[in-house]
Amino acid sequence: MNKIVTAFTVFNTGEGTRISIIYSKVDETGKIISDASRVDRIILDNDIISVSEELKEYAQSIVNSIEGD
Repeated sequence: MNKIVTAFTVFNTGEGTRISIIYSKVDETGKIISDASRVDRIILDNDIISVSEELKEYAQSIVNSIEGD
């Protein structure tokens, strides 16, 4: 059985930087066994937190470049 990440979000909470991961379980034939399973973790690795901050800055730059909103 394979577990395939289908989405994730990273956000700040009172506990710290949290990652919420959505994934599907797929068997050897490609049949989806479980869809939209979820797991949450607090990120403790400072390098990963830095990467998530870079992604947020990139996302913000895209939003800032949108004209007409």
